[in-house]
Amino acid sequence: MKAMISLLPACLLAVSAPGWAQLWDARRDFSTNSNPNGQWSYGWSTGLTNPVVLFPRFHVPEVNNGQQEMWDAPANSKAFSPSVSRNAGDDYDDGNVTFKAGALLLHGCGTSGSDYAHVVWTAPVASRYQVTGWFYAQQNGVWADVHVLLNGRPIFSDLILGNDQLRRFGWNQRLAAGDTLTFSVGPYNWLGLHPGNVGLEAIIEATPFYRPESSIRVSEVEICWQSETNALYRVEYRSEVTGSEWLPLHTNLVGTGGRMCATDRPAPDQPQRFYRVISPDP
Repeated sequence: MKAMISLLPACLLAVSAPGWAQLWDARRDFSTNSNPNGQWSYGWSTGLTNPVVLFPRFHVPEVNNGQQEMWDAPANSKAFSPSVSRNAGDDYDDGNVTFKAGALLLHGCGTSGSDYAHVVWTAPVASRYQVTGWFYAQQNGVWADVHVLLNGRPIFSDLILGNDQLRRFGWNQRLAAGDTLTFSVGPYNWLGLHPGNVGLEAIIEATPFYRPESSIRVSEVEICWQSETNALYRVEYRSEVTGSEWLPLHTNLVGTGGRMCATDRPAPDQPQRFYRVISPDP
């Protein structure tokens, strides 16, 4: 006769954690009804690094091709500048503005003549981000300075001072949640209304710090029971509750009269094990 002391299930847990990616596109994501808009916001400042003031008004002014979807500030507007807008129509060229279809446009100036237009992106989570894009001329005789700022500090600066000019930027950088990238266009010391429409392409892609298939598993199982003095015990296991043979794990364990424990280190490819402790009759 055999006395079974216990039947103990021990499942090995594996959790898959695949990599992920997310992409933001300033032109594609442009909002006509909300500012801020998800991770994006649109605003202006006097001087490049002063605090950004969000544009409060969205409208479509009757200027240019009549399809310029625009964010601006009525209390600080000089011929609809500073502003952030999108050309909702086809390619348009009237000899002055030269808007491409779907172009995202920034124009500095304002009542002070020194205001900057900004498109701001805020990082949603800590991760590594790939940033690529360019500024490009969208007005005949354009005259502007262009920048990318990280948390208000310039990390890219250049000039757009003529037709067909384009200035590329790009890098891969780790950002914390809440960090901001600001894409800015200003008047480059021309303090008065002047050709200032600059197009912006900005694409930001987040990837994890690594992309492994990770798992969590039980690396060691401890089986414990209350023993009797000098009794012999055997620990056995099998992979299914029924239908498989019990296999020895530990044999001839001498009872101490107290709590005893035995350990097992299952192989990584074994999803579960069941254990029992038995004591043969003397």
